[in-house]
Amino acid sequence: MFQKFLKVNGINIRYSGVDVDTSFTPDFELYRSLKDVRGKFDVVTLFHVIEHMSLSECLDNLAQISGLLQGSEITIVATPNVLSPGVFERDIEHIQPYPWFDLYAILRLYFSRVDVLRGHYLCTPLRMVSMPVKAVAGVLREQDWCEEVILIARRANNNDDNRR
Repeated sequence: MFQKFLKVNGINIRYSGVDVDTSFTPDFELYRSLKDVRGKFDVVTLFHVIEHMSLSECLDNLAQISGLLQGSEITIVATPNVLSPGVFERDIEHIQPYPWFDLYAILRLYFSRVDVLRGHYLCTPLRMVSMPVKAVAGVLREQDWCEEVILIARRANNNDDNRR
């Protein structure tokens, strides 16, 4: 879906993917394992993938991904916000919850800068109207109302080091 989104928006890139699902044949290079990937990339994305991995699998994959990046490029990780009530339990295939602060610490093992963004899955009119109510109720009940966290991890380059 991300590749189609990029195409629809006129972004022309060399796109590759990793997926264990063999039931489809995409129009891009598809690897069945991260270990099979060849080449270097500017951006690596993991959209709702890591929660389907154990911690050891996640760490192994992040180490491999770090080696696939060229220069000081980025990795984007999106995952359910396990601090939001009911979000993690929506999918019976979820194995390991990753609270944003733990994921931040894990990504800092491999990357010099990590930014954390928060979001929602769908923005239908009803959901848009309910967001302020959820925000107030969340504060009162000490709950986090954002359903998704997105972490953008960057490796430092020489220019970054000079600016700090």
